[in-house]
Amino acid sequence: MSLWSYWDELCGHKRRYDKNELIKKIGRTGFKVIKISYFRSFLLPVAFPFRILKIIFGKRTSDFIEIPKVMHKILLALSLAENKMLNLVNIPFGLSLLAVAKR
Repeated sequence: MSLWSYWDELCGHKRRYDKNELIKKIGRTGFKVIKISYFRSFLLPVAFPFRILKIIFGKRTSDFIEIPKVMHKILLALSLAENKMLNLVNIPFGLSLLAVAKR
């Protein structure tokens, strides 16, 4: 919940979970977690202070900002690399949490 922002509200989110909390909630439904990992980890060092500053200054705006095309390409490449990495390992931190579970 420490990363909760106005962007979550705009997207219709109700809350943010940490990994252990989500594992417990999924387990209570009768599902077994097969994989759980954070992702968008490369954005965390920028997003966390950005969101904290927005909270401090009461800014209720989107998290999206205009960036140069070259930066967009770099972030896209990082995202695609991270997606491939998720097939091999679980990432211990990030902006979002992914869970795969089965009954």
